[in-house]
Amino acid sequence: MEWSYVRSPRERHLGASLYGNLLFNTGHGAKEVTRDKKVVFAYESASEVYACQRLPNGNTFIGESNAAVFWR
Repeated sequence: MEWSYVRSPRERHLGASLYGNLLFNTGHGAKEVTRDKKVVFAYESASEVYACQRLPNGNTFIGESNAAVFWR
């Protein structure tokens, strides 16, 4: 294995960002981590976050169970 990152069992959605970082949900938020394991983006919410995706314009879509939130 070349690279690993300890995640919570609640972290289900994983994708690569435009910069090659990993973007994933954390159960009640979203996090973007570099290959060096540095957190470069973090979002926390009281509701459950079920998806996150970096959009072509650099904004981040975050899907929540209680609200739809659009962050950039």
